[in-house]
Amino acid sequence: MCRIFAILNFTEFCGDQIRDAITTMEMWKGNLPTLGPISSWRSAYLPPLYFYFVFPFTAISSDLSSQAIFNGITTFFSIPLLMFTIYQSLEKVESNKRFFLATLAGLWYSLLFQNIVMNTGNSLAGNPGSVVFFLLAFILLFTYILEDKLSSIKECLFWLAYGFCFVSLINLQFAPLFVMPVIFMISIFIYLYKNRKNPQKFILPCLAILTVLIALTPYWFGEIERNWLNSKEILALVFKTGEEPKYSMSFFQRLIAVIRGYFDIGKDGYFIGTSRLTKLISILFMGVILLFGILKYRGNQTIYYLWLMISLVFLYAYSSVNMQNTYNPLFYRLLIYLVPIFLTIWCLAYLNFSSRSEKLIIIFLAFSITFCILINLKFHYNYITARVGMPRVQNTTDLVQIVREIPNQATVCDAINYYRNLRIYEYIDRYITQKKIQFIGECYPTNYLIYQKYLSHPRTYRLINNKPISEIEPKFTYPYHLYKETPLFYIYQID
Repeated sequence: MCRIFAILNFTEFCGDQIRDAITTMEMWKGNLPTLGPISSWRSAYLPPLYFYFVFPFTAISSDLSSQAIFNGITTFFSIPLLMFTIYQSLEKVESNKRFFLATLAGLWYSLLFQNIVMNTGNSLAGNPGSVVFFLLAFILLFTYILEDKLSSIKECLFWLAYGFCFVSLINLQFAPLFVMPVIFMISIFIYLYKNRKNPQKFILPCLAILTVLIALTPYWFGEIERNWLNSKEILALVFKTGEEPKYSMSFFQRLIAVIRGYFDIGKDGYFIGTSRLTKLISILFMGVILLFGILKYRGNQTIYYLWLMISLVFLYAYSSVNMQNTYNPLFYRLLIYLVPIFLTIWCLAYLNFSSRSEKLIIIFLAFSITFCILINLKFHYNYITARVGMPRVQNTTDLVQIVREIPNQATVCDAINYYRNLRIYEYIDRYITQKKIQFIGECYPTNYLIYQKYLSHPRTYRLINNKPISEIEPKFTYPYHLYKETPLFYIYQID
């Protein structure tokens, strides 16, 4: 429900979403992208498939909210996909218990607040948002492929889908771009080894590889024209970033990074909050499920070892660069985002309730899940109540209405002389209002300035009042008068 609400009341966005939205809208003019979003570290770009995923939804509306529909759909369908993957992993568990635990996993995951604020700018829109969906599909498809229970036609289709999920992952975010090729190659090697006495099956992985090559066609054309410049930058990002003094790590630092990479998932994705109690419960919970989830698991070995490989390769890559010296959001760790849910469900499935010590662990896990859900429900409540009624956080429809209040061919400036703050208005005027407004950072006489009355708190997501323009930093020193006031905005004109 909150995903639908976040699309219909789209309020969270930043420069990245607007940059990508402009790229997507320009596709209607025949400007087909050959590069995707840029890396935060070097001048390397992802392949462009994300834009082609989002593009069809812009036919529904030019509003920026259309950029979030693809992620809204994939994050929604990742819920039943997670339930099915959990169910398949719980071999040797009675069917009723299996179904209950799979349903619990789906409910728990659906209530994680970070699912709707995962991307840059706490937004539902953004290229990393669909990683979980394609990762679950990748794991399930290989499980069916390796178990060799498919007809010839289905096996061919599954290999094609496997290649599509892989290429989708490496187009969505840089962590999968570095990690998943290793997993993809290892999985093909495992399949070939298992079928070493059946050479006629050796051709099937070629279907996945062919899918990858075809899906990357726009990227190949662009790279030929660029003399493979971006591919060289990606390789430099993989092999050289960790050697730079700013990002290099000693063995001990890498070990600490591996530990933090896993344990921080708890406080950043599940037990979100700043209290010491919450952090303590998160650490205890993550430690317990890691120990007993691994020791007690007796289920599907393909799913288990595939998760283990993905986690280990990711943590190795994650620890190769000092993430404390760079941008380190939760979506960098999406490849292990679901690991706590899998480990917890495996604990609940295979721990013996008749054992007193294991019963205490089950009770602790039940308490932790309940505590986690309650914390996340509080954030959902804050998010929704700050975006309904009046006053509220301004959504994209409100922004369109305020741009319509600006005179044609006027010039709009920013209160802190920062042009990037105006890109949302620039997008709206270019593709919706078409008033030929000019947008600049620094203010000059006769310019107009749009100022929001209300904001969303960056940590709690509660509604807060914006500072008066006279109190902002750096100090606003231009003479001005009020041109127009609406329930959600002030429009000032510079004298």
